[in-house]
Amino acid sequence: MLHPEALIKLAESWRFSSESDLEDFVWNNLNKLFGLTPLKRQYIIQNDCCDILALSESEQLVIIELKNIEDRYIVQQLTRYYHSIVTEKPLSDIVEYDRPIRLIAIAPNFHRHNHIDQLYNKLSVEFFQFEITQLEKHLTLHLTNQEEQHIASEIIPYPQEFILDDEPSVTQLRVLPRIPKAFEKLLDERHAEKKAIALKIREQILGYDEKMAETSTQSVIRYGYPQKNGIIPNTKLCAEFYSRPINDFYSLQLSLWLPIPSRRDIMKKIYQGKTQKILIGVLNEEDIKRSLCVLTNPNPRSYSYHDYYSVSQYFKLYKLMTGKEIVNQSLNQLIDIALAHWQERINPLSGSVSFKI
Repeated sequence: MLHPEALIKLAESWRFSSESDLEDFVWNNLNKLFGLTPLKRQYIIQNDCCDILALSESEQLVIIELKNIEDRYIVQQLTRYYHSIVTEKPLSDIVEYDRPIRLIAIAPNFHRHNHIDQLYNKLSVEFFQFEITQLEKHLTLHLTNQEEQHIASEIIPYPQEFILDDEPSVTQLRVLPRIPKAFEKLLDERHAEKKAIALKIREQILGYDEKMAETSTQSVIRYGYPQKNGIIPNTKLCAEFYSRPINDFYSLQLSLWLPIPSRRDIMKKIYQGKTQKILIGVLNEEDIKRSLCVLTNPNPRSYSYHDYYSVSQYFKLYKLMTGKEIVNQSLNQLIDIALAHWQERINPLSGSVSFKI
């Protein structure tokens, strides 16, 4: 299913939000649209980047260049890609280079300069035009060739509730941001077995408040309230995912900014709280009985801690600090506490109990 942000509705038609969204769809439907097997995407060779390399049943290499809008230089790009490919002959173990390389250009429209370049180019470049049509609550991509002959059609898996019509309430549906490429790559390459759990936690965090933002690097994904420059300061953080190397193994870690006691007077039952980064280190309910480590440094590369609590002990302290009793002592409940506490911190005038950080 495509993310709701992958398509944009125009006055009388639809289009992909970006060339990357178009590429995702074509890549996932190469066999249905062209009878091809996908090989590589965003393949870099001699400082050129080919959108898609594919293979025919006869092991013929196919180079595909995609444009989400009209572009004058698509033929020149394919020509450069062709030169780089025939010069280095990559993937020679599966590509039959005795067969001519097929060059395909896909775009919603072709500029007249494209047709001039195609006419006088020594290479054979095929033009395919795409269009997205809507029938009731279904969207379909159609491909036609240069002679305006229908080549293929494929239904676009798009959530029907976001297929806009004249109902104004549809536009009010909240859409979570797309998964950052760095986060998805991190999960796919290192933590595929934890991906579903991590994405469920991500949905819980991002769905809590529209002010919640997500930033990512190759190893750290942060959640919190950003400044105008988009950076989330430590004082406004709520949660982090990061990949921690342990010997030769990478462990996917989760940290939450939670309230903990800063001063306690057991006799008077006085517990004052402060906000601290807590390493949860677990991504499933089965391991929730492990200790929660209070980290001494908010830097994700720092794993030293100065205190720790069992989960049951933490929930008892939380009740003493806030007066709130938690019956369901689960990972989801810890996340809910972090979210509610974060909301109090970014809204200091709300009248809720405040904690130092």
